[in-house]
Amino acid sequence: MSDIEIIRGYEVLPDNNVRFGIRVINNSKFLIVDVDVILDYSESLFKLDGNTIQNLGIINPTVPHTAEFILKPLSCIHREEIAATVRYKDHTGKRHTLDMRPKEVHCVCPFLKGKPMNRGEFFELSESGHTAEAGLDFQGVDAIRLTSFLVHTAKIEKAYYLGNYEVTQKQWREVMGINPSNFKGDNLPVENVSWNDAQDFVKKLNEKEGTDKYRLPSEAEWEYAARAGTTTRYSFGNDDSDLGDYAWYNYNSSRKTHPVGQKQPNPWGLYDMHGNVWEWVQDEWHSDYNGAPTDGSAWEDGSNSYRVWRGGGWISIAGFCRSAQRDTRYSIVTGDHFPYLGFRLLQEV
Repeated sequence: MSDIEIIRGYEVLPDNNVRFGIRVINNSKFLIVDVDVILDYSESLFKLDGNTIQNLGIINPTVPHTAEFILKPLSCIHREEIAATVRYKDHTGKRHTLDMRPKEVHCVCPFLKGKPMNRGEFFELSESGHTAEAGLDFQGVDAIRLTSFLVHTAKIEKAYYLGNYEVTQKQWREVMGINPSNFKGDNLPVENVSWNDAQDFVKKLNEKEGTDKYRLPSEAEWEYAARAGTTTRYSFGNDDSDLGDYAWYNYNSSRKTHPVGQKQPNPWGLYDMHGNVWEWVQDEWHSDYNGAPTDGSAWEDGSNSYRVWRGGGWISIAGFCRSAQRDTRYSIVTGDHFPYLGFRLLQEV
C-alpha cells in the first residue's frame, strides 16, 4: 500500500452544481505537512466556486482530510474528466507530487435537476418521457437545446486540405522572422502564440505565396479531420491506455512539447491531433452547438471575444485530448500567449 492514498468522488447537488471531493489518507507512520490539492478541470465547462488550490495543512497518520470543490456547469456535460494533483512534504522535508487518476462526471445539465447517468440512459429517458422517476425535469426545455451537448451534425460542403503536422517553429520563423516559443527547436510545434498572432501568420503566408487559400480551420473542419471517420473518444478507439501511442500529454510529455510527427497518426495520416499543443481554430466560443452553422463554416456571430482551441496538449490529462474536447480561456483582445497553445493550417481547394 502507498504511504498516501487518494480517494475521489462527486455528487450532483439539487441546484445542479457538482461537489467534487478529494480525500487524502496518510498511511505512513509519520505526519505529512504542507498538503495542497490542486484541481484540474475545464474552465470552459465549469465555473469553480473558490480557488483551484486547497491547503489541507498537516495530516497525521490514519486521519483523512478532504478537499471539496464546488463546480457550476456552464453547459450540458455528457462525459467530462476532472483530475487533481496532491503535493506534500514528508517527515524528512522531502517534497512529493502525486497526480490523481481522472474521475469522470456524467450528464450534468444546468437547466435540469441533476442526476448522473450514462449517455444511453440519458437518451432513453428523454425519449420515453419517464423522467420524473429518474429525478429529471424536461418540462419547458427545448429538445434541440437538450441534445445539442451530445451530438452536433454538420455537413462539410467545401473540400480542404489540413496540415499533416502542427505548424513548426521553423515554418513560423521563415514567415515571421522571429520565434516566440518557450521550448526551442526547429521541428517543435510553435507555441506561445495568440489567436491574433496566428491570424498575422496566415496573412503574411498568403501574401508570400500569392494566394488567399490558407487559414485556420473551423471547429467542424478540425473535428472532422481529427475523427477521420471514427465516432469513438479518440481516433484510435475508446481506451485511454492506448493514448500514449498517439499523443504527448501529461502522462508522457515530461511537461514539454516534442517534435511533430513522432507519434502514430490518425487513420487519415494526420499527426498530433491528440496532444502536443492545443490548436487554435477560427470559431468564437459558444457553450453548446445550438445555433451553430450546419455547413461546417466557422461560427462567428460577434457575441463574444473568445476563441476556441482543440485537441489537448502536453499539459493535458487524457480526457482533454478527446476528439470532441473543446476549450477556451483567454480573450483575443489581450493577445495572451501560452506554451501549450499553437495551431495547424488549412488550405482551401
